[in-house]
Amino acid sequence: MKPEALPSIKLLEENDSKILDWYVAEYTKQGWRVLNRSEAGVQFQKPKEWSALGTLLFILLPALGACLWISMLGVALIGLVLVAAHYLMQQDKLEYISASQARDSVKELLGVMQSA
Repeated sequence: MKPEALPSIKLLEENDSKILDWYVAEYTKQGWRVLNRSEAGVQFQKPKEWSALGTLLFILLPALGACLWISMLGVALIGLVLVAAHYLMQQDKLEYISASQARDSVKELLGVMQSA
């Protein structure tokens, strides 16, 4: 988390809902979705993603190489199968942050920043 994005000490004096709001804002900026929200905590989900590097190395480059050498088309097809299999084996990431965890981690982060 970026130091400038940390909530103020005044926020800690307010209720846990404000701290959880801050966590929701930070996590959604990073691509997480809120699955469940209550006063006790927040559950986030981050969907699985395609591997950009795998797609480039195993599909795009061999497909372009197939223009010069037709055997590269087979390599591109095998790469497609590998990248698709990798994507299908991934699972969505889940994370739960309770209000007390959020409060403690923000206090810890603010304490480290103030001592530095």
